This record gives sequence, structure tokens and C-alpha cells, in this order.
Amino acid sequence: MKIEFGDQADPVFLLDVAAKHGPFDVIVDDGGHKMHHQKVSFNTLWSQLADGGLYIVEDTHSSYWPGFGGGYREK
Repeated sequence: MKIEFGDQADPVFLLDVAAKHGPFDVIVDDGGHKMHHQKVSFNTLWSQLADGGLYIVEDTHSSYWPGFGGGYREK
């Protein structure tokens, strides 16, 4: 097991982790639950997922909460 500390919304950090440890068979986004964080992580890490891999986003209900940057029919 490897532990890396960084900002989920920092694509440079995410790509550095992917360069060291990827491609990944499973990615679990259990981060800050803010829409911006989820979008940056997905847009950065999707290409780092191995063929046939699994990308999981936990607590997606926060995507509908305005306080977390989401909301019904928000982009």
C-alpha cells in the first residue's frame, strides 16, 4: 500500500500519482464530495484507468446539494 497526500482538485498532483502508481484497475473517489473536486478527479484520472477497470464515485448525493457546488440540473 502506498499513501500520497495532496489536493484532489490539483490535476498536476493526480497525474504525478498516476505516473508513479498507474494505470489503475480501480479508482475510488471518496474525496471532498464537492462537484469541482469530483470533476477534476474524473477528468484527470479517467485516462489513467486500465482497460476494463472500475471508476467509483462515492457519496454522489452531494452532487445535488448547492452547498457542495451541485444542484438539480446544474452543469
